[in-house]
Amino acid sequence: MRSSITLVLLCLSLLWTAPLVTADDSGKIILKESANGSRSLRPFTIQDKWEVRWDSTDVIFIYLRTEKGEKITTLASSLKAGSGHTFYPKGGMYFLEINSGADWTITVIQLP
Repeated sequence: MRSSITLVLLCLSLLWTAPLVTADDSGKIILKESANGSRSLRPFTIQDKWEVRWDSTDVIFIYLRTEKGEKITTLASSLKAGSGHTFYPKGGMYFLEINSGADWTITVIQLP
């Protein structure tokens, strides 16, 4: 009886601590960074079909730049706290420029 209870408790603890995987969580994390304020993130190389996921406590703009610093596009812009994601079809070597005065988290995901 005692070993059955221990086994049940062990299984329950694994369920509570295991991360839930959903369709939104598919893919490989290429870059993840949390900070406050404006900055350029380190360069990354990625294949076709990827997205940037973001969360911010206030205004944020996320610009995609080539490895040489040329602006390609604005991946995200928000004038208030929030979160979102943006798909980008073309792979390459890029870096992200973050313009914000808020706390934020940025994650670059290589999609399957």
